[in-house]
Amino acid sequence: QKLITSERKSHAAEIQRLKKQAMQQEREATKWKRVSDRKAVEAEKAQQVAKARLDQVGQLRTKYKEAERKLRVRVMKRGVMEKAGLDPVIVGRRDSKQQRMASEGTRGQGRKGKPTKSAIDYDAVRGFLDQKIAEVGRKEGIADKLANEWEDHLELVSQRDASLQSSDTPKEAIEALDVQIQYKEERIRQLAKRLGKVERGSSNTDQVDDAAFLMDHGLTSIIGKQSPVVAAKVAARVLFGMVVRERRRVASLARTASSLDEKAVEAEKSVSAKDIAFRSYMEEERRERE
Repeated sequence: QKLITSERKSHAAEIQRLKKQAMQQEREATKWKRVSDRKAVEAEKAQQVAKARLDQVGQLRTKYKEAERKLRVRVMKRGVMEKAGLDPVIVGRRDSKQQRMASEGTRGQGRKGKPTKSAIDYDAVRGFLDQKIAEVGRKEGIADKLANEWEDHLELVSQRDASLQSSDTPKEAIEALDVQIQYKEERIRQLAKRLGKVERGSSNTDQVDDAAFLMDHGLTSIIGKQSPVVAAKVAARVLFGMVVRERRRVASLARTASSLDEKAVEAEKSVSAKDIAFRSYMEEERRERE
């Protein structure tokens, strides 16, 4: 009996020990499972980040390839146009800083590397002509306002003369017309002062001296000590390039307007088709209710 009791006690102790060991192993397994799950989540996040970065690298690579392609096309186009005698000045485009420095360095040296006359900054000439064109537009607007003010002045003067001839006109109305006429005269003087005046030559012709308008200090400071013939050629080349640029811009605007018109027509057709479909649907619903 004692032997059986001792065996039962030892058996129970062994079972208790095995249970504790099993529970400890289960806790360790749970712990390592949590660690494994955390590692799996971190690996998945790292994979997602790597995939996103790979997509970004792919986009950047595509972007750089497209930029390189555009650069090669631009260089090839520039070379072909230079062989055809069409430089950026004729086309109406501005040179970049590197191209301008290279061209000035090339033009500033002769065949044997000796320095020649200073190169002309075509971009500065183009900027000067743009300022002159803007000035012409501004003065044209002022002249338009002056002409309208002068016409209003003439109408007021005629009204005042008619009022003076009429005996029924009150004195206050005539004084009001005089005030308006004085205001118009002051306005005309201000506009004329803003418009300025160009001194004409000694000849008896009515033409304005264009040389005094174009060959001022701004252009001569850009041209330098070049002869007037060279200055005229430079101005002609730059003006031709500006005309080409404006025509290219107008053509681009025309293409954009044509594309917008086509989209508007398509949208109108789509709306019309949807309207017809909706009307037919409403008609069928009405017939089914009847």
